Amino acid sequence: DQRALLFADLTALLGEDLLERALRLLDEWAVITYYTPDRIRQIVELVSKRNSAQVFRILPGINYCKCRYFQQRVLQLQLEPETEPDRNCVSFTCEHVLAQRLHQLFKLATREQILTLEQFKYFHKDFYAD
Repeated sequence: DQRALLFADLTALLGEDLLERALRLLDEWAVITYYTPDRIRQIVELVSKRNSAQVFRILPGINYCKCRYFQQRVLQLQLEPETEPDRNCVSFTCEHVLAQRLHQLFKLATREQILTLEQFKYFHKDFYAD
């Protein structure tokens, strides 16, 4: 089975824990794809089904997320002034980016919404704001 091979490869590359968290997100979170009116640009939003205040936005094809795991493990940023980043805990990505990529790969059901250009600009600006 091709999925089993893919999961074995992803486990070897990223670790079982990260893959399991990404697969859990696919089960427990809703995926919404927002498009510009011309449907050329898109932002994917992962929303917790249990707590709609828990939201992560991903730009498809871009390996970046604002989550703490990505900031610490991928970017190796020091988030608390008194602590040093753990250089032994490094990752290529986070569960949100991985879940979005798996969702796209497996062509799973998603809600789609076309935004006005102003709405899309707001989402895009929020993606980069800290």
